[in-house]
Amino acid sequence: SRTARGVRGIDLRDGDYVIGAVIVDDSKELLTLTENGYGKRSRFDDFESRNRGIIGVRAHNINEKTGKLASVATVDETDDIMIITNEGVIIRTPVEGIPVYSRTAGGVIVMRTSEDNRIITLSRLEKIEEIAKGFGGVDKAFAVQAGREIRVMVKPEEVNDDGMKLIARDMAVKIQEEVKYPGQIKINIIRESRAVDYAK
Repeated sequence: SRTARGVRGIDLRDGDYVIGAVIVDDSKELLTLTENGYGKRSRFDDFESRNRGIIGVRAHNINEKTGKLASVATVDETDDIMIITNEGVIIRTPVEGIPVYSRTAGGVIVMRTSEDNRIITLSRLEKIEEIAKGFGGVDKAFAVQAGREIRVMVKPEEVNDDGMKLIARDMAVKIQEEVKYPGQIKINIIRESRAVDYAK
């Protein structure tokens, strides 16, 4: 039930805490990213399956240079990700540019940070687009402005002006529930009708 305490998923050492969880997909990779901007991809078959409630294995070689692990995601090389810092700085970068290393490697610099500006999370742009495309009457959806805006094209024969407002409201709620993102994401719903004729 929703009030149940649940079961232990992983045993944590003193000072450890959970920063994320992903669904295993052997056709994709695990992306790990640290506070100081070091990232890498690792293959899921590099992590053997174990029973729950025990101490896990190392996913990223953490040291003073890399900083603590900030975020994880399941990705493939066709994805783009948004990297977001505590000061609200955002970059969009393609996953294919992040190399695949072993789970114990320290990774490469994906985003340069400063002493006061550290990475707090990442998000797949495709996740936002998938949410938008899941609404009835939506034809196309594009994340733009490094994910600060989602432009949604609806089918004019299926969605009227009032329907656009409802989609925008419901889409905002769903994105808030499912995507980690500091600040705001603008949802721009576009309904376009065209008429074509020819002068002869």
